[in-house]
Amino acid sequence: MKERRGVRRRTIPFLRGGVLHVGQRSHIVTVVDLSPGGAYLATRVDVADGEDVRLSTVLPRSGSQVTLPCEVVWRNDRFDPDTGRPAGMAVRFIRKDDTTQQHLESISAEGLFPLPIATARDRIEYRVVEKPDLDVDELNQLGRDGWTLASLAPSPDRLRLILYRRL
Repeated sequence: MKERRGVRRRTIPFLRGGVLHVGQRSHIVTVVDLSPGGAYLATRVDVADGEDVRLSTVLPRSGSQVTLPCEVVWRNDRFDPDTGRPAGMAVRFIRKDDTTQQHLESISAEGLFPLPIATARDRIEYRVVEKPDLDVDELNQLGRDGWTLASLAPSPDRLRLILYRRL
């Protein structure tokens, strides 16, 4: 699938939970990535067209809780072994206050772990990829893109690769 997003998104390198409010129901979800325009949520929640959808989460780096009205853009009903993307949905934020918008833009531009001395050389981005098996060509491509393998966690049905790179 070709990327159509106009802004940079940040993959959350640790579990960041949220609550997806769909009509009168509330569901716990995992926020996989975040951008000023929306988020990807790991969930199997069924959302009908036109339902009222809101995401409540605590913003990284600020600790403030926000509830963002959103709309479902697309769904992925199962784990994608090619991209490592879990089952879930992409949502687009409909309305944000100015403070939240500025904070999301800052996360997108600077990353999730700025150091006190925020030089580009000191910033690190993390990525977790889950695969059913190890593809050497793909691993080599990740290396050419600047990613370094930090850890490998095997399980009976998949491998979890933890990668990092300096920004």
